[in-house]
Amino acid sequence: MDIVLLMVLAMSVGPLVIATAIRFLLLRNTTPLGRLVAILTVIAGLLPAAGAILPMLSSWIPLIPLSLDLAILAAVPLALGIVAMPLLMVPPRRVHTGGVAALNRRHMRRFVPVRWTWLLLALVVLVLVPTIAAGAASSRDEYGHYTLYRTSLGTTRIATRIYGWHYSVPSLIMLALLLAMIFAALFVITSRAWDDDIEADAAVRRLRAANVLRIGGGAILLHLFVILQSIAGTAGLRGAATTTELGTVAMGTPFAALQPWLFWMSLAAFVVGLTLHLLTALMAIPARRVATASRS
Repeated sequence: MDIVLLMVLAMSVGPLVIATAIRFLLLRNTTPLGRLVAILTVIAGLLPAAGAILPMLSSWIPLIPLSLDLAILAAVPLALGIVAMPLLMVPPRRVHTGGVAALNRRHMRRFVPVRWTWLLLALVVLVLVPTIAAGAASSRDEYGHYTLYRTSLGTTRIATRIYGWHYSVPSLIMLALLLAMIFAALFVITSRAWDDDIEADAAVRRLRAANVLRIGGGAILLHLFVILQSIAGTAGLRGAATTTELGTVAMGTPFAALQPWLFWMSLAAFVVGLTLHLLTALMAIPARRVATASRS
């Protein structure tokens, strides 16, 4: 079997194993979701996960003839994250039996841990830094688009494709939309009126808010995977120049030494991002039922 296919399968199966372990070993005591919310949560998790895996399998599955432009590849994870947000906003069925109205405050900070907010902001910074750096290093191609990275030694010039402004600007717009959708989803989840059982309702809201942040973080990480893969490919640019003093001299990019780091960082971003999507889908499965079924 092709070693690249084995790597793709490992990158797909590994996150599923990790997500399953986290769900049923570390997060097994979470509050179950209602049927409708659970179904929509599964769809919201599996849709962006499939969008990440299918392009990588397109070379081996004839029924998936995907040859996408770099701008589309970079924007797809963010777009699927945006599509998933309305699915996570659908409110559960109200549990209301009458009685005293609840006066507890429903501000967003009660359901969204501060560490999740900082983590999401850190992911945004991790995307913006290589995006801006690659855009600044890009130059125009024959169509006037900033898609090329050029380097030269004497009169010899070599060029290759880079994640320049032409590819990154659409994704920057999608990233802003994704962040807006994350905020909207958290607002809808946290501002809804209380059910009668406030403690259970609060637990469900915390779980749903965490799912929103997992999907958002996973989408950003899968987008980062595409960026780092592109820059790693650019870092591997090689050429040769002929000089009168030294003869033939090999030439490359000033950041060629970063290529292995960029490659492995991109794989880490893919694995963690896919794990977050799959974990979100698994959070819709009540862990207690699975444990009861296994004991039976």
